[in-house]
This record gives sequence, structure tokens and C-alpha cells, in this order.
Amino acid sequence: MNLQEYPNALLGGLGFETIIPVAGAGRYYHAFLRRGEMYPVIGGLIGVVTGGLAVIFSLFPTWIGAAVTLGSWYAITGINHVDGLVDTFDGLATTGDASRKLEAVKDGQVGAGGLTALVLVLLLLYGGVVELSSMELPRQIFWGIVAAEVVSKQAVLTAMALARISHPGMGQRFIQQVSGSNFLKGLLVTLILTIGSTGCIGVGMVGVTLLVSYILVRRGEQIIGGVNGDLLGAVHEIAKPLALIVFVVLSHP
Repeated sequence: MNLQEYPNALLGGLGFETIIPVAGAGRYYHAFLRRGEMYPVIGGLIGVVTGGLAVIFSLFPTWIGAAVTLGSWYAITGINHVDGLVDTFDGLATTGDASRKLEAVKDGQVGAGGLTALVLVLLLLYGGVVELSSMELPRQIFWGIVAAEVVSKQAVLTAMALARISHPGMGQRFIQQVSGSNFLKGLLVTLILTIGSTGCIGVGMVGVTLLVSYILVRRGEQIIGGVNGDLLGAVHEIAKPLALIVFVVLSHP
């Protein structure tokens, strides 16, 4: 085992999953591909930054603080996964056979299906952040966002482990590298991070996001014949608000 691959994968992953300039990130891209179990660790680091900002913004009026938190979240991560969400649901909403649906996924145009999915997901995420920001304890706000980022990354790793490739592309490079060992190591890391930060609530968050991964992967196989990078992005963007909502609901007495 080459232990140097883990810090390299971390740098490569931060360069891929955020817009933060990471020196030499491009050189470590392949280490990131090989070490899928680093996905939840990268999510944890993103969550620490975003969660810290959310605590600060919770001092604002709730709806303003939640909006600024949401904007900051995407300012850190970029919108690659959002683009995948829109493209995926454009394909799912298209009538016709698998080839026509796949063409709609790949054409780069925003249709009614993608726009509707985007609005609904953003409303769910915003609602979750609003409820989170209204919590009395800053640590709940912080750890809620950290855990949501961790489990959304694990959801992507799960989807890659379950996936059958639909066509060549970015998603193929990741899916081909993910093994059962990567998945199990990532799941162990995810459980440690989420249970350590949110207690038993973390189990519920992980469970919901694993279910999201399974449903979307199977749906992708039925509709477009497999999984591509866009569908992985959709998994990420749907898992995040659902995990946050689970945290908020289970945190209330």
C-alpha cells in the first residue's frame, strides 16, 4: 500500500470538488480516482468550511443567513454536480427510448425536467438550511452541515460502486476505479465522521443517502442503460438536502 497516495488523493479531490486553488491538484487527479474512500474525507473538509460560515451567518435574520450560507456553499464547491442534476432530469423527462433520453442528457440544453428538478432541490436545501440556522446551538448548525457534506460524498461513492457504465466519459473514469474495498472503507469513514459528530442521527442520514444512491442507479439503468457522470452529480445534489432534512427532523425533541 502506497500511503503517499492518500494525501495526494486529498489534494486531487479538493481540486476536483471545489473551486479552491490547490497547488499541484492536477498532478494528483489519478490518485483521487484510485482512492475513492477519500470522498467522505473531502466532504468533511468542505463541510468544516461551510459549517463555520453557516454559524457566522446564523447571526443574520434567518432567511437572509440561510440564503448567504447556500450561496457560500456553492461558491466553494462550484456547480458541476448541479449541472449533472439538470442534465439527468432532462433525460428522465424526455419521451422515447434509451438512446433519445441519453441524447437529452448529453445535449447541454436546459429543459423543463431539469429546471423543475433544480428548483425543487434548491428549495429543499434552502428549507433545510433555514431550519438548521434557527437552531439554538451553534454546534448543531456546524455539525449538521459537516455531516450532510460527508454523506452526500458517500452517496456518490456508493453509486459508483453499484454502477454499470452507460457510455464513455468523465463518470466512466471514476466508476472503473471504484472497488468494493473503496466503498467499504469510505462507508466506515462516513460512519465514524457522522456518528462522531451527530450521534445516532448520523445513522439515519447515511441510510437515507444510501437509499437515494440505490434508487437513482437502478433508475439510470432502466432509463439510459447505466450510470454516467451526470447521474453521479444528481445523486450528490439530491442526497445533500435530504440528509440535512433528516438531521433537522431528528434533532427536534
